[in-house]
Amino acid sequence: MNMASPIFNIISCIGILIAIGGITLTAISLGEQNKGKANHYFNNAFYTLLMIAVVIFIMVVFFPHVLARIVGENSVLFPMVGNLLSVVLNIILDLIFLCVFDMGITGAALASDFGDFTVCLVDGEFFYPSFNVR
Repeated sequence: MNMASPIFNIISCIGILIAIGGITLTAISLGEQNKGKANHYFNNAFYTLLMIAVVIFIMVVFFPHVLARIVGENSVLFPMVGNLLSVVLNIILDLIFLCVFDMGITGAALASDFGDFTVCLVDGEFFYPSFNVR
């Protein structure tokens, strides 16, 4: 978490900066009874955030090693592929188990378990534990 925290903070700050600026300009325009201008400001802020979110998503999914190097990772601290796969699998299985099969908390727990098990398989911890028993 200490390695990913700066990335999350930067992403949050950019999002808050654009959202607050866009909402402020939208509110001022609505106060002036100029709905066209307000709509323009709101749409600009929304689509700017959407584009930034897509770029960040592409960076995180396809280039996690670049982000990790920026915050000072090394080969010991870089099992990001397994963790990313775990998160994506957990989200997908949550949607399936909760929305499609209506399994409630049991479905959410199963989705988390399958996601954690995937990390073990992908990172090799299941077959090659990182600790040595003597």
